[in-house]
Amino acid sequence: MVKKVGSLTTWLNERAAGVFLHISSLPSHQGIGCLGEGARHWIDFLSESGFRYWQVCPLGPTGFGDSPYQTFSSFAGNPYFIDLDDLVRIEYLHEEDILSLKTLSREYVDYGQLYTQFLPKLQRAFERFLDVKHDGHPSFLRFCEEQSFWLPIYSLFMALKETFHGQPFEQWPERFGNPKNIADLLAEASLKKSDKLYSLQKKHCFIQYLFHQQWQGLLKYAHAKGIFIIGDVPIFPGRDSADFWGYRSIFQTDKNGKIRYVAGVPPDAFSAEGQFWGNPIFNWEELKKTHHHWWIQRLQQAKWSFDVIRLDHFRGFHDYWAIPAGAKNARQGRWRRGPGISFFHEIAKKVPDLKCIAEDLGALSPGVHQLLKASQLPGMRILQFAFNGDPQNPYLPHMHEKNSVLYLGTHDNDTTIGWYAKLSAEAQDHVRRYFQSDGSAMAWDIIRQAYVSPCRLLILTLQDLLSLDSRARFNTPSTQQNNWTWRYTAEQLQTLKIHSSDYLKKLSDTYGRNRSQV
Repeated sequence: MVKKVGSLTTWLNERAAGVFLHISSLPSHQGIGCLGEGARHWIDFLSESGFRYWQVCPLGPTGFGDSPYQTFSSFAGNPYFIDLDDLVRIEYLHEEDILSLKTLSREYVDYGQLYTQFLPKLQRAFERFLDVKHDGHPSFLRFCEEQSFWLPIYSLFMALKETFHGQPFEQWPERFGNPKNIADLLAEASLKKSDKLYSLQKKHCFIQYLFHQQWQGLLKYAHAKGIFIIGDVPIFPGRDSADFWGYRSIFQTDKNGKIRYVAGVPPDAFSAEGQFWGNPIFNWEELKKTHHHWWIQRLQQAKWSFDVIRLDHFRGFHDYWAIPAGAKNARQGRWRRGPGISFFHEIAKKVPDLKCIAEDLGALSPGVHQLLKASQLPGMRILQFAFNGDPQNPYLPHMHEKNSVLYLGTHDNDTTIGWYAKLSAEAQDHVRRYFQSDGSAMAWDIIRQAYVSPCRLLILTLQDLLSLDSRARFNTPSTQQNNWTWRYTAEQLQTLKIHSSDYLKKLSDTYGRNRSQV
């Protein structure tokens, strides 16, 4: 039962375990993981192994760099994740239409090949959809109506992006790239139904219809298996996004609509120059005038899509690092005040029973800790951050708090095997002694002890369950190559299932994380 504290919701009241794995890493024969058979087999494995949660990265459509944290929309789904086999089944595609994708690698994602090969398949599906006059299908019309807050702006943005050969919107002609009135532009586009732009806009509505139908079907399948899905909500939208393009007034821009400040973090022990992310920054005062309407809509969409959401860069709600748009690095930024606890009280009223995890990593000021405590949200504990020689390090298991989520590492960290191999001899000795391990099966020795942690929720990674080294790392921050591409094979999962499912379930039974006990 969910317990209320004031106007906020605390939800993490039971012990459980889950696994982080992004959709792109799933097996398929279309060059990238998708919402089809591979996803259902994955859910079966989670259910049979005593897990209750599956965590994914943001699901939005990715652009240059392929990062799920720099997407074209905070609301839309990634077209690459659409299961094309399902489109063959409903006859929007034929088997021969997707044969070329079956030649792509099943061990990693080749985004360059996907860009040239995948989207034409969806164009073909859209044409067949129109041929059979399904454009008037009640479920399609209902979807467009239900998603009217974001879908018209997103579909027009993508139609214009396609028209201007994929260029960032800041390079489009002024009338389209910086419209004086987005409503007039939308109205103009909808009146010209014979225009190519209108057809492109409708195609992108259709693609989102397919994605959301399949996602809701997969969510229903997961629930039937006792699995809940944790989604990720980045605090800042992408710069080249429908969010910034279509809702310019809620961001910090000059009188001409040009971006003034961008997001990042200041220099620290990990980066002498800081991190220059480049995302647009919200105008929180302007958002407050609308009672945070954009955020309300965004979180309502997230609640519809996920069972739990992780709020990325939680500290940004207390204070954020604002960098002048023309700066060369993050050193030139300064801290500015975020919306604070009043934002979360308003969200609690408008989006009741929203279940959140706060990504409270990095160097945090006392004010951020106070905001986390006031919000009642569970924070994160990362085992890879624990072994600096300080016995009071808050990431060490004996220092964990119950209302927390424990990770061995996140999508931005090395695998456990890769991390351990890079430690100093002194730190490796500390790890072995702490986990009572001889080092021969380090990932599993740490996994076993992680189940014991007081943290009510434990999230592992598939790479660690497979005892993989740094070659299976999913992302290395501040680098541009070989990120977001790792995938596993169906054979790897089957082997893991045969050898480890029963053991994992016994760990959940022994340490009170079994879903059947809740």
